[in-house]
Amino acid sequence: MIKVDQIPDEVVEAAAIVLMGRLMVSQQDALHVWSGMYEPEKDQFRREARAAIAAALSAWPGAELEHDIRKEPRTIHLPIPEASDE
Repeated sequence: MIKVDQIPDEVVEAAAIVLMGRLMVSQQDALHVWSGMYEPEKDQFRREARAAIAAALSAWPGAELEHDIRKEPRTIHLPIPEASDE
């Protein structure tokens, strides 16, 4: 459905920090560590984030990628279920 190179860099960056944050005590610590990392280390987290995002979007029930090549940018439609009250 969606390829990893179609995911915007801003989305990947946010997901990479979240993935790294799972290894840290807090999101604040993750942001601090992220800012001090070398690019090759960040790139590894970005690759993992891209793969995770692509897998999640591809598995999303009812997701549709707009195939109208006349439209730019292409659009993905994600049906959002009702939130639970819990």
